[in-house]
This record gives sequence, C-alpha cells and structure tokens, in this order.
Amino acid sequence: MESQGTFQTTLLSAVATDETTSPAIEVNASSDLTLFIEWSAGTSAGNVVWEESWSPTYAGTWSQISATAWSAHTSTDVIHNIGRWRSVRARVETAISGGTVTVYLAGARRG
Repeated sequence: MESQGTFQTTLLSAVATDETTSPAIEVNASSDLTLFIEWSAGTSAGNVVWEESWSPTYAGTWSQISATAWSAHTSTDVIHNIGRWRSVRARVETAISGGTVTVYLAGARRG
C-alpha cells in the first residue's frame, strides 16, 4: 500500500461459508478505514467480523475490531473506523443463509 492517499479493495466476494477469511491487508499507518458489507438477495442470517493483527501471516486468533450481524437482504451495512492499523481482514463468523455477502474495504491515510 502507498504511504499516503486513498485505497480500496474487495476483501470477500459473494461468499457464504462459515469461517471464510479474506486475505490480510497490511495497512501499517494511521488511517480512516470503512468496511462495506453487501448482503445479497435472499439472505436471511449471517455475521461478518472485522479483525486486526500485528502480522498478516499471524496464525492465531485475531483481535476483533467489530462485528456486523445480517440486517436485511439486498442491503449494505457500513462500519467506519479511525486508528493506527497494522494488518486487517474480514471473516464470515456465522454462515450466510440464503445468499452471499461481499465485503469491500476503503481507506484514506492520515499524515
């Protein structure tokens, strides 16, 4: 990632399986991060967590930043976070019922 400016990426794309984990993103900066969680048509349950760790290759249990439970099918939930980040990822904590979820990350580095 660049040292300044904005960035965006897709963390999870149309997934439903319990414990599906996105690749870790190395942020290594003070950043404003926003997570967009899109629930597809037909969804009726599920939970996505936002996690962080010192290293993107850490094999243990990551620290949870926040969790978002299913809210409505064909909708988007948004989580805004400001902080000093190292590595972050998204994980399906509870299987998505009846459809899928897609998770996007957008950020802006602060100087």
